Amino acid sequence: MWRLPPLDRTAATAVVLGFLCIVVGSSGVVCRTQAVVCVAHDKAIGTILASVGFGTLLPLIACLSAYVVDSRRAEETQPLLGYVRKNTLGNKTPTGTGGRRADASMPTRLHVYLYASHFATAWGDRLWQFAVPLLLTQLFPSTLLPNVIVQLIVYAILIVSMPHLGAFVDATNRWHAVRTGILGMNGMVAVSAAGLVVATVLLRQTDTSSAFNHSVNSTTNAPSYTVPSAASAWPVYAAVAVAVGASAVSQIYNNLQTLALEKDWVVELASATDSPLSAWNTSLLRIDMATRIVSPMVYALQMGVLQRAVPSAHDQVVVLVMTAAGWNLLLAPLQYAALHDVYTLCPSLAAKRPPHQLRCFPPQSHSTIAMWTMYLKHPTSVVSLSFCVLYMTVLKENALSTAYLLWHGTAPATVGRSAWRTLLNEAR
Repeated sequence: MWRLPPLDRTAATAVVLGFLCIVVGSSGVVCRTQAVVCVAHDKAIGTILASVGFGTLLPLIACLSAYVVDSRRAEETQPLLGYVRKNTLGNKTPTGTGGRRADASMPTRLHVYLYASHFATAWGDRLWQFAVPLLLTQLFPSTLLPNVIVQLIVYAILIVSMPHLGAFVDATNRWHAVRTGILGMNGMVAVSAAGLVVATVLLRQTDTSSAFNHSVNSTTNAPSYTVPSAASAWPVYAAVAVAVGASAVSQIYNNLQTLALEKDWVVELASATDSPLSAWNTSLLRIDMATRIVSPMVYALQMGVLQRAVPSAHDQVVVLVMTAAGWNLLLAPLQYAALHDVYTLCPSLAAKRPPHQLRCFPPQSHSTIAMWTMYLKHPTSVVSLSFCVLYMTVLKENALSTAYLLWHGTAPATVGRSAWRTLLNEAR
């Protein structure tokens, strides 16, 4: 009789999270369908809970399926006689198979766990980076200045930090580097969410006490707020600054994790499993593109549902912040457990060469100058620089263009559908 072996960390995490997601999703469905139980305000929240709960089940089911398949194949190929030896992955291989790996399904679990973790990370990051401009537009409907500052801070920090991230990945144990990225990204998302909630509460209090003078934006017909004195406004600005700074730092940690996986982990995994490196990279890029398309659209649709049921902009922001941050934190255990099991299943990931054994490069300053000199002499440099300048406008599809559309009164659902069409065109 076939029996499942003890659950590994990813499977156990998937079981616990799956039960929690079913509870959350079922609560949302009950709240959505039973008018006696929930009022209109709560029914909108029920729709959000259902989408979050049942949507999160997809990567969990994939991980559990891979675990079950691996377990069955391991039992089917278990030898009756003969001793075993370890293969390149550190798994036991019977001598009767001519040195071939008996647990032939092990690479399947490596693939699924790595892809599930990358999907969870990319989904949470795309969701949060799309949500921050929308939430700032809700808080400050009369100006795009906060969104411009966010983009400026994010890209400035990335330009400065990326070389140091690469050096950190080279000099650090593979698991420690990825763990730092996972914990850092989710921690900064929580801090950023707390900053946005505090800013919303402070704006609501000042609005109630008439500390802000109401006016109407002539462009969007949206209410705007004029702060009469810096003394009453600095707590709001401080909370927004914390939210913006933490969001930028979370992007750094996400890039750290992505850099470690795409440029380091998959190279070793492809070698250990004797599989093409291009297949690993292509799958990761497809996951990135899928999350770029689906995640903003889902969040925009959630925002549209909430706006129709909740008239208060402050209440909308609080619910939307909790949705985006909660979804990130809900996926965090899967990110951690899946990559930990990948690291355990492939012992060669731990055998990383120390930095002094790596190939020596010229000094950073000299190599950077030479790189830019070569780039500027290239015939396509002017064209590429012109394309980069588009990021300073609202013409390029990014967070600033999304905020611009909302600032002009475009419905969030329409913004989500337009993002879907734009990214599909880019994919073609």
